[in-house]
Amino acid sequence: MSEIFINLRQLSFKPNDEIKGSVHWVLDKEPKDIAVRLFWYTRGRGTEDLSIVGSVSVPPKQRGEADFHFSIPAGPYTFSGKLISVIWAIECVANPSDECARQEITVSPTGEEILLGQDYDKT
Repeated sequence: MSEIFINLRQLSFKPNDEIKGSVHWVLDKEPKDIAVRLFWYTRGRGTEDLSIVGSVSVPPKQRGEADFHFSIPAGPYTFSGKLISVIWAIECVANPSDECARQEITVSPTGEEILLGQDYDKT
């Protein structure tokens, strides 16, 4: 059984932060390629969007581990609203089997998810 793990020291980030982590994998077959990606996507009503912000290739071995790092851009921020949400994630994909692991992260000026339409006291 194939397994892929993404290891991160933290899951909340601010714009311009560096994400450093590692991936570990054991696959049933040797892959043609393995990629680690930083991306965001929308979920909710309407057209869904997706943007890959960064991608790195790692040695395509049946078993291994590799470090990675990405820089967080200025936006968009992680948020949840009544109609749509923006979700950030890091994923590791082995092709052609499409074995995949995904870890959601939070990106905002405070490091916390922004909840639209909710009143809250920041005092």
